[in-house]
Amino acid sequence: MSELSTKQHKRDSNKLFSRLRFRWGDAVVILCVLVAAVCLGGMYIYKAHQTEDSLRVLITQDGAVLMNRSLSSFETPENLTITTEHGTLTVYLSSSEVYISSSDCDDQICVHQGSLSQAGDGAVCLPNRVVVEIISDDEATEKSVDMVAR
Repeated sequence: MSELSTKQHKRDSNKLFSRLRFRWGDAVVILCVLVAAVCLGGMYIYKAHQTEDSLRVLITQDGAVLMNRSLSSFETPENLTITTEHGTLTVYLSSSEVYISSSDCDDQICVHQGSLSQAGDGAVCLPNRVVVEIISDDEATEKSVDMVAR
């Protein structure tokens, strides 16, 4: 009887290990999870090292630069009113955030875009042809070179 129960035990354990085998699909899933973790960790480290002093507000209208200032230079909040041939909009500027507070365009998408506070954030008012962006100092240098080259 003991031989029979030992064989049964081996058969049961073989079934268990056959279910736990490592397959190529498992390797692909594990690799994707690791790549995603490395990317997210890199983005977190990049954002953590990006200081408020390196952020700039870039406002353009029809491709012409209206403002290119450091975000930290707004010690007291300001409202900038931009009047174009298509309408008027007001941009709220402070050291912690920027947003389009009002616009006379019909759809108000630019107003609903919300607060801009990190590099890469932006709002566009298409009827007034105004773009408000938060960029890093590196991007500001690249954009100014681009504008000169044009």
